[in-house]
Amino acid sequence: MQDLFDSARVCVSSPYYALDDLRVLAPGYAEALVPCRHRTGQQELPISAADAGRRLAVLGLCAAETARVSGASGASGEEEAPYYLVRSLYAEYAPPSAWPEYAMTLVAEAGAGFHGYRHAFADARLTGEFSDDTYVSARVEYDVLPAVLFERMVPTQPIPAPAPVAGSRTPGPPSPALAGVSYDNCRVSAGMLITPELCAGHFDGRPVLPLTVAAAGLTALVDHVVDGMTGGYAQRWAPRAMSVRADRMAGAGEWAVLGGIGEFREHGIRFRGEVRVRGEVVSTLVLDVVVSDG
Repeated sequence: MQDLFDSARVCVSSPYYALDDLRVLAPGYAEALVPCRHRTGQQELPISAADAGRRLAVLGLCAAETARVSGASGASGEEEAPYYLVRSLYAEYAPPSAWPEYAMTLVAEAGAGFHGYRHAFADARLTGEFSDDTYVSARVEYDVLPAVLFERMVPTQPIPAPAPVAGSRTPGPPSPALAGVSYDNCRVSAGMLITPELCAGHFDGRPVLPLTVAAAGLTALVDHVVDGMTGGYAQRWAPRAMSVRADRMAGAGEWAVLGGIGEFREHGIRFRGEVRVRGEVVSTLVLDVVVSDG
């Protein structure tokens, strides 16, 4: 079967949802179209490292929900849809030379399953629209919380509707705005207000900072690290591998402190970063990048 997926069945919505023409291939398997956004900062790929991760994480939870409804998780498919929280994501990226020169749309595929009732996983990838070449592959792990439990933990809070973005059906959340960026001797730090707009669609009425949006804030710091560590020689960087992990939730209205450090590796730079809220680590990131002079 190839049925169009009803996005109202899952806990995320636009702009975080950000997938086109999502179809269910079989219980636990789904595919969708992913429009490529413009390059972000000094990133060289046609879709940013964090944005690619977000799209695959969303597709994976949709695939997992089709598996749950079919009874594959062992839970009753008639139960109220749970909340899927990304616990970790590991992604690998093809080098810039392997990507199509004018990539406007990619195809996302995901196969998902469960480890018991409360943990789901998805293996996902981005391919060419007219080829089977893999440009991004990812493994995503989710905590699966019953709706009644999650809604008891996270209070409701109104979120303003996002402004429409011309020419894009799936614009996604806005880029995190960083304040007070400081770089010194391979170390970088900044502040970020977690606004309702950053959480829009994740989850409706209960704004929780998405792990991939936290990752977007951290990857924005990589521009400063690459500039500082290469003396301004490198004009562009591209991700090779990214690992992100969520340790706890953070909500709209909270102030986050982002920090990280870069180190030279054999084939580029490794950046390790973390997001802290109220002095506690909310999420961590390890990103391996290659640099070029643009």
